Parts: sequence; structure tokens; C-alpha cells
Amino acid sequence: MSIIRSLTLLLIALTMISPVAAQDQEDPGKELLANLAEARPAQVEDAINAIATSGDVRARSWLDAYGNNRLSQIKDSGEIVIVLTPKT
Repeated sequence: MSIIRSLTLLLIALTMISPVAAQDQEDPGKELLANLAEARPAQVEDAINAIATSGDVRARSWLDAYGNNRLSQIKDSGEIVIVLTPKT
């Protein structure tokens, strides 16, 4: 896969998971995902339950990505992204 394609997929994932910049500071989803990303093994179930019961319309896609090992955290910024895989 070319670097351009990889960066494009990452950019798409960032735009799907991040709300509009103005709403970014008030987005409770950001905290939910951070809690899941930083959860110790004993806390993962609580973090998943918090997402599932949050009522956020994005919760299903987040949990699906988590279950398929497609959630990742960008080291420099700490942002949580859904890693997209190209269809073959």
C-alpha cells in the first residue's frame, strides 16, 4: 500500500471519529474513547458499558472497531482513530 493511500485512509478515519473542531472540546465521545484506550484489563468491561449506554449514535461503530481491533491511538496527539482497511 502506498504512503499516500495510507495517509488518506488515516485522514478519513480522523474525520469520521472527530467532530467538528468547534464541538471537539464538548464532545463526550472523546472522553469515552480515551477511557477505553487507557483502561486496564479489569476496567475494559466498564469502559465498554459506558460507551454502550452513552446513547451516542457513534457508539456502535466504536465498539465494532474495538471488537475488530481497529481502534488505535495516535502517539503524538493522543487522538483515537478507527483504522480502515482497504477492501481486497
